Amino acid sequence: MSGFDPERLREVASLDDVVTLLAEELDWPLDMTSLEEAVFDYEPDDLGIPAEQVPQLQSLRELRPLTANQPWGIFFVELAGPRLPITPLRQLLRGLVTRKRAKRDGQRTWDRDDLLFFTSTADADGVELHLLAFYDTPGSVPEIRSLPWNPARSTQRQLDRLARELLPRLEWPEDPEQTDAWRAAWRDAFRLRHGEALRSAAELAERMAGVAIDLRDAIHAELELEADEGPFTTLREEVREELDPDVDDEAMADMCAQTLVSGALTARVIDPVGFGASPVLTAVPLANPFLNAFFQQVHDQVASIDLDAAGFEDLVADLRETNVEEILDRFGSTDAGGDPVIHFYEHFLAAYDTRIRAEVGAYYTPQPVVDGIVRLVDDALRDRLGLVDGVADASTWEQVTERLGFAMPKGIDPEGQFVSMLDPATGTGTFLVSWLRRAEAGFKERHPEPEFRRSEAHERA
Repeated sequence: MSGFDPERLREVASLDDVVTLLAEELDWPLDMTSLEEAVFDYEPDDLGIPAEQVPQLQSLRELRPLTANQPWGIFFVELAGPRLPITPLRQLLRGLVTRKRAKRDGQRTWDRDDLLFFTSTADADGVELHLLAFYDTPGSVPEIRSLPWNPARSTQRQLDRLARELLPRLEWPEDPEQTDAWRAAWRDAFRLRHGEALRSAAELAERMAGVAIDLRDAIHAELELEADEGPFTTLREEVREELDPDVDDEAMADMCAQTLVSGALTARVIDPVGFGASPVLTAVPLANPFLNAFFQQVHDQVASIDLDAAGFEDLVADLRETNVEEILDRFGSTDAGGDPVIHFYEHFLAAYDTRIRAEVGAYYTPQPVVDGIVRLVDDALRDRLGLVDGVADASTWEQVTERLGFAMPKGIDPEGQFVSMLDPATGTGTFLVSWLRRAEAGFKERHPEPEFRRSEAHERA
């Protein structure tokens, strides 16, 4: 498994290009001069599916077996629209598996684990390609795992991982008779789940909270097993030294879990194209240096626990498929919160742990109420105390007491600023943000042109 130049994937813009890639880079025994002769064409009716149930399907072709005893059913599926339509794909899948369909006109059927789909979707912004494999999940619908890339928009990091690590696992085997090894090698390429799109802020908060709870429990259990000697214990001691000396195992597990899920959401917003190119945590970039450093340390320590069981890989897959921007835009445009990032955290905590929500004061005050309270304070400072700049006034205690004629309170620094903002239950910082916005807007309104600019203009004149 040697890999190939990642830039080669930039040239793959159709299913025919996929076939060329398979032949030239992965040694598939394909005769490129007779591609059409190498495939069977299918219609939905051939699978017992009414065409109107799969309107996105533009073509479905099966690659004829390239060697005797080939276990795989390999299909090329061309679909309309920008995203994979999951329901039609599941219908096609049901039509191809052995237990769902009898043989017809010499066409084979397969076990679900032996089906491989090369799919393309397209819209005005270009083509996206997915290589799909399917996994049985007891008590649920089959799981779809995907290797996706967009020739125009995928990040270099994503293409590097695909070309050097994942796609090379699909090299044609030296001994096709070793079918068990062949199955294991190809299926090992599909490490990424295909996510399900989330539709609302409430659904997103519930999804993140559920994963965070599972991660918290798993990390807490690891801390107990370590008995004060192990990787999580080392990280806990670093946190005690640098941040909070009172952090216990429960708080440490909570801190790690919230950092992982919040970091994943942040990374999805920062890098929507490259996000999720890999389920591993090192593929999640963060802009904040402190959070990034802590996140990477958590990743290094958490590698020893079963992230799959905690559902983190599923969350990454779901965030990859979710229009997070639209959810946050809708959330921020409602009365539920003027700032979607600030107020979404309250919804997450409500689903994750109401006790922590109370401890950090994450209770939402409607933005109009916050703005109204700040405006009343601003008016009172100007109208009753004569501070012309209201909440932005820079007068000292000495200046104000002399002007208004009252005694200086004990313990007050005469040179200290008279107006200051104190929010003892800061929570999400809504009042502080509103105060700063009111101060800026009021100051600019009363001082539209700073003195130094007027002086410069006068000198130029």
